[in-house]
Amino acid sequence: MKTILISDFDETITTKDTISILGELPYRSKQCEVPWSHFVETYLQGYRRYETTPRKLPLLGPDVLAGEQPITTANYDQAFQAEIQYQNSLRPIELNSLAELERTEAFTDVTETDVLDLAADQKQLIQEGFPTALPLCDEFHVLSVNWCTDFILAVIKSSTLDPETLQKINPAQVYCNSLIRRGPHYTGLFEKTIVTGYDKLDKLNKLVNSFPPNLTCWYVGDSESDLLSILHPKINGVLLLDPHTNEKKFRRIASDIMGLNQAVVTGIIQDATFEYRKFTCKQNGNLLVFAKNWHAIARLLHQD
Repeated sequence: MKTILISDFDETITTKDTISILGELPYRSKQCEVPWSHFVETYLQGYRRYETTPRKLPLLGPDVLAGEQPITTANYDQAFQAEIQYQNSLRPIELNSLAELERTEAFTDVTETDVLDLAADQKQLIQEGFPTALPLCDEFHVLSVNWCTDFILAVIKSSTLDPETLQKINPAQVYCNSLIRRGPHYTGLFEKTIVTGYDKLDKLNKLVNSFPPNLTCWYVGDSESDLLSILHPKINGVLLLDPHTNEKKFRRIASDIMGLNQAVVTGIIQDATFEYRKFTCKQNGNLLVFAKNWHAIARLLHQD
């Protein structure tokens, strides 16, 4: 059976968030007079300026995690209505930040070569195990709020991949809030199509509905903006978080936000041999998975 892998980029494929790395471009390749700290403050001001809709947490009840009330296409929108509205309410905050970057022309006239040189300078940016997992899928997509398609492609292609696997990395299958490029130069404007978890879900819906039947689809992500996609009923959703090296984030997302029992979360954290934990809690036996790393995901893909 054909396997499709859809993955977030920052801190899922990469070891760290790369927005700050891309933030070097206005100062590395041109002389932007506005300090990066100004853009960081503008982003934070957005949270004070715009009100978000209330969340309804935790997202999952014990009956769902036990598989007694599985997530289906029929109940998904109603079950996660509050989270869908919350993720969508983050859009004005993101657009406010992007508007300031555009107004100041921070990325205007940065070139494709500048981006590729920046990507080439990054060392050990790919998560360990990702080059092992990628060859196990038949088709690969990236779904991210990252700012640059060219950067994403360059970073992924820099990992140790065989020629056959490299052919799976299709620019047309990278969806993000990319800077717009005209020829070799970036205009300084953003596409603004994928800026929130709501936008990710919308794109995932379109992708899944375009796929032929009789295949297996996986989505991998690490953050709150990935949760609606991870919980999609038609796919196997993986929360990629190491509970040993990132205990605080794991507890917050797994327990406080998703609703995993505190005792189960503590057990996972204390289990030195933990690789992954599967919950069969979606229609047609589709999974919700908590995975430590890409090596664990590779084992899941191999079993598929």
